[in-house]
Amino acid sequence: MIQFGIMGAGNIARKFADAVRQVEGAQVAAVASKSLERAQAFAQEQHIPAGYGGYQEMLQRPDIDAVYIAIGAHTDKKLGLEGEDSANVIQCLEHGKHVLCEKSMVLHTRQAEEVFALAREKGLFLMECMWVRFLPKIQKVKEWVETGRIGKLKCAQGNLGFYAGKDL
Repeated sequence: MIQFGIMGAGNIARKFADAVRQVEGAQVAAVASKSLERAQAFAQEQHIPAGYGGYQEMLQRPDIDAVYIAIGAHTDKKLGLEGEDSANVIQCLEHGKHVLCEKSMVLHTRQAEEVFALAREKGLFLMECMWVRFLPKIQKVKEWVETGRIGKLKCAQGNLGFYAGKDL
């Protein structure tokens, strides 16, 4: 059973928790937020056993295998927390946790190089949550490009759209 911890208790974290419930062999064991009240309310709502008012305590749990970071680097930038853009990713990796990180995971190349080097060094999985790459159509196009079915690729452009409803 893969035990996930979630950093952040917002709407995208809620979607992740819902998705994990649909996967056999995985469960969310804990959620952490900068607010204990928010984390505990989220944990109760999502039927998650533990909610923490800080990330460190959750990361110290040996039973947490992987962390879903539901707060992107752009969030920290908007809050004026320059320099913390990749800090959450690094913190998880240093605690030996595999990481799935919401977009954007880092803000520039230097940060990307740093976090991927650390993940390689520790033998950990690290991925930005870019689910589009796993869609069947994307996989098929990738296959066509790799096999040369559509010729030599010189340029590609793609768009993603979906119906978001009237509430958004």
